[in-house]
Amino acid sequence: MSDVLELASHLRELDDEALISICRQSLTQASNAKDFFDLAEQLLQPRSIDSWLATQNSSKLQSLIDGVGVENNNDPIFSIILKRTSNASDPLALKIGQAISAPKSGRTLKTASKEPAAGEPLDARAADDAGIRGFLAIQGLTEFVIDLEHRYLREVGKFGLALPDVKRFGLHLGLALDEVRDLWEIARLNDLTTTNQSRWLLGDMAVTWLGGTHLQRWISATTRWRELMAGPTCLEIAQALKLQPKRSFFETLTSIFPLADASPGSKVEKLCNYAEMIGLTSNGMAQPWMIAALEGKIDSAAKTIAKHMPSLQARVILQTDLSIVAPGPLEVSAEDRLREFAQAEAIGLASHFRLTPLSVSFALERGHSIDEIRASLLELSGNPLPQPVEYLLNDVLRRFGRIKVVADEAGGGAYIRVSDTTLAIELANDLRHRIISLRQIDAKTLYSKYTADVVYFTLRDYGHLAVRANQDDSVISPERINSQSEKTATDDPVTALVAKLRSAETTSADGENEMMLRQLQLAIKNKSAILVTYVGKDGTEHRFLLEPVAISNGRLRSRDKKADIERTLPLANIVKLELA
Repeated sequence: MSDVLELASHLRELDDEALISICRQSLTQASNAKDFFDLAEQLLQPRSIDSWLATQNSSKLQSLIDGVGVENNNDPIFSIILKRTSNASDPLALKIGQAISAPKSGRTLKTASKEPAAGEPLDARAADDAGIRGFLAIQGLTEFVIDLEHRYLREVGKFGLALPDVKRFGLHLGLALDEVRDLWEIARLNDLTTTNQSRWLLGDMAVTWLGGTHLQRWISATTRWRELMAGPTCLEIAQALKLQPKRSFFETLTSIFPLADASPGSKVEKLCNYAEMIGLTSNGMAQPWMIAALEGKIDSAAKTIAKHMPSLQARVILQTDLSIVAPGPLEVSAEDRLREFAQAEAIGLASHFRLTPLSVSFALERGHSIDEIRASLLELSGNPLPQPVEYLLNDVLRRFGRIKVVADEAGGGAYIRVSDTTLAIELANDLRHRIISLRQIDAKTLYSKYTADVVYFTLRDYGHLAVRANQDDSVISPERINSQSEKTATDDPVTALVAKLRSAETTSADGENEMMLRQLQLAIKNKSAILVTYVGKDGTEHRFLLEPVAISNGRLRSRDKKADIERTLPLANIVKLELA
């Protein structure tokens, strides 16, 4: 109990930045603590202590064993653990001692790097490999953002992606399934994607991401990677990499943090995989720009890696089978124009796109015209449009808006309004639509109990040129369907926790009384004895050694340890509490 009280008191005195840092180091996930006492209890749980220890370097762990450094350490958890490790036989002290004497090393991560060609310098090959993989990762992250505008993706488990979607992205990007999952996690960490009610949505940074160049996107992803580690930690890692350049990034991390969990799926491995995918490392070895990034010189790092990224072009090849070939990576402006109306089939250094009725319809939903699409194709290809392309554009223009999905604001379902009775019968009788329970309510209207978004994406999955519409039949842009504006923005859970604790402190009627009440509650929970200073009716102070039993109606019921009697004291008359 004394540790909880001491830690709660120290946590109160920390500024928000320091409090957030401690929570990130110690809590495996944001807690539901109601006040600082709850938070202190959770921070002192074994799992939280292990998590905190995993973020401490060898020198801090050695200080715990030696029993020194507390006066220069602003981390309140350090002083709490120091009490335990001062006893050399304590299991925690033994655990730390063993980790310091035999730190984990020797294991490396599997990467996709290839052996250098005969006669090719290793460093040059590694740098080019890292640059290309960094570029491809940025392309993949961009593809996730664009795909979310076109599809309804379900959240599986905790921040997971359904296996069919993982496989589809794997074929699309040329990645293994595990690499797709790793890249999707990077997208989530960069606020490109988020979840709401078991559905994936565009995150806060999606629009900013799409508005940047390839290099600006790489800077954004690298900045977030660096933020996953504390600033002083980054500088320490950079220094270690300078001193031992032949040591892998994984070995460097596990040597600096002896108690870090390096098992598959751990934070250490995720940091290493993140670094590998965005080109900070190659085959686990740090590239020169990685040290600059760790030191906070991310713009300088970007200029260096840019020399190893592929060059960009602005032209594509438009073919009669409605496919579009980009022989090399496209400039952002050219790719953005193309993606407005073309569907990507394979993304890489050479990419393949295709014009489909759905992709052209999607462009019309976003406010583009057929003439704009035709002009863009002429400019990007530099040649007249093949006749099949003209047929497709004219056919989509004729069919656009025939199926409109309108939200039923009263019942929570959706109406499907069609342009003619034959189409309504076709939709109602199509067995594939049983999953959205369509029923016809008049000659040109159908109804589904599912939400408008679900109906819209389901119809599109089956090839129908459905559009979302308002009650007045005006078309809703897809940008509004799958954006943050449709949901409550997800705050960083740790930041939200700290804000909640501060708010609870501010709104409390009497902070001191609240703290006293929590001390008494902890004493009751732990069956601990406390010294109570009590002011009687005559103004005289009395001190009792009590074992609290219960609190009710503003009174404390307890057992007097010395007199061996039960006492009931008004809380308003208790002026001081001390641990016995």
